[in-house]
Amino acid sequence: RYSTVLGSGIRKKSRMSGPLFIWVEAGLKRNPIRVYQDGNQSRDYIHVDDVVSANILAIESLDEGIYNVGGGEEVKLIDLASWVKKATGDLSEVLIVGGQPSPSDPRRLFSDTKKIEQYGWFTKKTAKEAVCEFVESFKK
Repeated sequence: RYSTVLGSGIRKKSRMSGPLFIWVEAGLKRNPIRVYQDGNQSRDYIHVDDVVSANILAIESLDEGIYNVGGGEEVKLIDLASWVKKATGDLSEVLIVGGQPSPSDPRRLFSDTKKIEQYGWFTKKTAKEAVCEFVESFKK
């Protein structure tokens, strides 16, 4: 099971990108980056390259079962928005716009990766690196 996957090549309509695509587009246009609720919701983001390495490990070495594949870092949405702001040129404002959470949108999502780590798998790239790569690929 994958956490939220980030990095270059994520498509606009992909459910994996979450708010990232909208925020990058706003940042590059110098529009406000809007963060809903209070911005303290947290997610576990994983770089697409780390997902690939987990898949290769699964094919080659893993026993049958369910494995969580996450970035190992709980990132608040307000921090993610700040990374987008910086990666897009630091010309936009991050706005907390409030609002009520959706019943299907948990306050916190974090993956316990201990099981797959027992097989020697660990993340190599951070969520912040994934955001920077996403922004660069978006500009092209």
